[in-house]
Amino acid sequence: MNGSGSLSVTSSQGHGIICKDDLAICGGPIDVTAAGHAIQGKDSVAVGAGTLTFSVCAMVSDWAWAR
Repeated sequence: MNGSGSLSVTSSQGHGIICKDDLAICGGPIDVTAAGHAIQGKDSVAVGAGTLTFSVCAMVSDWAWAR
């Protein structure tokens, strides 16, 4: 991910940004709101520049098993 544009991702029932290999973030504002993982790279996640905002919203039913 590279550039001066912005990216906003909202996922109410899943993950935000998922990559099957290496994920490189090289610039721009990125805002992710997700019920699962906000950001995940299978091999690696590298951040060189940019403004990142993550919000993870676990649903109450997801936590019921832990009680």
